[in-house]
Amino acid sequence: MEPETADTRMSMLVIAHAAYLVAVADYDTGRLIQLNPAGRCLMGLVDEAAVTARRAPEFFTDVGLVQAPEMEAALLEQGQWEGRSEFRNFVTGEPIPVTLSTFVIEHTEDHRPAVIACIAQDLRTAAEHEQRLHTALEASAYRAREQQVLAELSRLAVDGDLDAVAAAAADAAAALVGVNCASVSRAAEPGGTLQVLASRGQPPAATVFAPGPDSQPGYAAATGEVVICPAGSGSAGSRPQR
Repeated sequence: MEPETADTRMSMLVIAHAAYLVAVADYDTGRLIQLNPAGRCLMGLVDEAAVTARRAPEFFTDVGLVQAPEMEAALLEQGQWEGRSEFRNFVTGEPIPVTLSTFVIEHTEDHRPAVIACIAQDLRTAAEHEQRLHTALEASAYRAREQQVLAELSRLAVDGDLDAVAAAAADAAAALVGVNCASVSRAAEPGGTLQVLASRGQPPAATVFAPGPDSQPGYAAATGEVVICPAGSGSAGSRPQR
């Protein structure tokens, strides 16, 4: 056996810590030479003995094995194959849809594949990761937009007049909440009619809102609480809900 080199040790560490299944197998016999921890977990193999007792073709369901001739031909001709396939968990029997990349890493003297490797990603978790990433990116974009809006409102509060600030606040409220209509109102006296200072949305826009429970803005102003309007109840006279 050849002595282990620094490059070999680094490669082994990378494989051991990879989040996806990484396997190495003898091409002719299909005997597994190596399967990383992520692969063992995915396939339901608990230890090294369980790994060495399995052959690579056993990883596939009947659906996955349909691609075996295509995969073998690609390995012989191009030295690699990529596509979608289906594994099965050895404990539960559950089919596992995967994206699979398999390639030759060592040839025989007559240039036939001797050792092959494969990298497989579980498509069940891929969709979950993609959704979490999408959610995180949306949240990050919202925070950036929020900071930009607040900075602009702060600038207008110093340099602009009340009408400009109110119009910018209405635009900002609509953009940040994700609605088509928004307004900024002020009561001339406590508990009095709300005068609309600025609004955004399709005309005609309201110019005043009734005080107290007679309008949703009036109720929010009187109680200091957030009012949530169910779909279809957006009229000024509809009953507010807390």
